Amino acid sequence: MKFYHTSDIHLGAVPDGCFPWSKARGEEIYDSFVRLVDQANLEKIDLLLISGDLFHRQPLTRELQVVGELLGSLRKTQVVFIAGNRDYLREDSSYRTFRFPENVHFLDGIQNKKIVFPELQTVVYGLSYTRKQQQEPLYESFRPEEEGIFSIFLVHAGEEEHMKLHPEKLAASGFSYIALGGSHEYHSWLENRLVCAGALEPIRKKDLGEHGFVEGEWKEGFLTTRFMPFALRSYRKVVLQSKNDTTEENLWEELKAAIQREGSRDIYRLEIQGVRKPGRDFDPEHFLNLGNVVEVRDLSEPEFNLKELKKQHGKDMIGRYIDYFERQDTKDEISRKALYCGLLALLEAES
Repeated sequence: MKFYHTSDIHLGAVPDGCFPWSKARGEEIYDSFVRLVDQANLEKIDLLLISGDLFHRQPLTRELQVVGELLGSLRKTQVVFIAGNRDYLREDSSYRTFRFPENVHFLDGIQNKKIVFPELQTVVYGLSYTRKQQQEPLYESFRPEEEGIFSIFLVHAGEEEHMKLHPEKLAASGFSYIALGGSHEYHSWLENRLVCAGALEPIRKKDLGEHGFVEGEWKEGFLTTRFMPFALRSYRKVVLQSKNDTTEENLWEELKAAIQREGSRDIYRLEIQGVRKPGRDFDPEHFLNLGNVVEVRDLSEPEFNLKELKKQHGKDMIGRYIDYFERQDTKDEISRKALYCGLLALLEAES
């Protein structure tokens, strides 16, 4: 029995809403889902498992019709899915009344908590969110009721303000495979038995690295799974080191080279570290205009020669200001920034 396990599709999401590529990203999220369905058809996959957040928000009936037709086009594949915190099963949810094709099975975890596939010797259990924030670990009470067949449990958990993930308790539940969603990063525990597929496409700028889905096979009593990169784009973090003589143009050229090297299609987060010449600031807009740059964080600090400044200013205000900070027990980042900001202000006032 072969299956695809995916999660956190977030249909309807428009990532990076104020940036030029945002609309294209929204379309790519749907396109990747279509590509996944097409591949399941081509590979004649037995099961397509979706562990929550198929939609980015409450789905409209017309949206369910589109997705229903798409999933209904699968010739061999059975689809089983649950609702996550984004598309949770609220009282007026379209999920409650919509009739999916015969091969598509929605599990709310209450009235419909499992679906048995005798021809596959497989049973799939599922637990949907019934409210946006559901912190109680409801999955802990689930146990497979059948013996001698492959048992799968769909769970959406692990993010902040949602059901906290306890891998050891899930491992003790007795399921053959636990298909997790909720986190946008792929992760595998317990020799492939407990797996978070991550988001099919990265949705947020913190969704760094590769994204895709999990391909699994249950054969002759053995389970194997592997992560399949599938996303059209990735978010990448670029860290550039600044020195006292580094100019903004130097950093711009370094970022340009990194984008050309890694791929201009991807989306970049820039972080500037190190030191810079006092009074020199780096303009974020200069870097944002370079390409698909979604964030610029300047963590560099002005490099002062404190020993030379104390020698020059002796006991005047600047000298006493430096002396005060040097006598403090704390040398943390906040204190250091306060020292540098104060020195800049005092030196500018003096000039």
